[in-house]
Amino acid sequence: IDSKTIKAIATKAGMTDSTITSASFMINIPLPQVAAPVISPNGGTFSSTQSVTLTSATADAIIKYTLDGSTPSASNGSVYSTAISLIDSKTIKAIATKAGMTDSTVTSASFSISIPLEQAAAPTFSVAEGTFDATQSVVLSSLTAGASIYYTTDGSVPTSSSVLYSSAISVGVNTTLKAIAIKSGMT
Repeated sequence: IDSKTIKAIATKAGMTDSTITSASFMINIPLPQVAAPVISPNGGTFSSTQSVTLTSATADAIIKYTLDGSTPSASNGSVYSTAISLIDSKTIKAIATKAGMTDSTVTSASFSISIPLEQAAAPTFSVAEGTFDATQSVVLSSLTAGASIYYTTDGSVPTSSSVLYSSAISVGVNTTLKAIAIKSGMT
């Protein structure tokens, strides 16, 4: 059942003993291998935070994982104990180990997570569009607290490089007023 070296000699009465011969036998019974971790969900493209679980079919196996691209091993990686919450794109690599067994193969899954930003509320005008006989004073506002409003009066699309709104705008003859609300961390 294990490795042995056998030495033998042949003898016969009235004859000289034979030379000693030997042979070594290596018995290398491979250890059973730990079942590779299963990553659930198994990667993909998502638009929300993902809760990722790791399991192995081998009872009492220790699962180690990495999120930095390195290969996990018995001595490298974090020990898995609870679901991993992913809020941005990552590749999870995992391995399962158990004393007296061969480590599992490494499994991996790539997660592309793009959580859409909340959109700032579009600006509203205190005066509805239309045709008027006199100059109008237009107040701009947005339901998004802390948003900055930028505007143009030539009909072009406003950007953060346009005029920053600070007080009522006097709109005169043939004016097209366009506005955008911008807040950091929002679209």
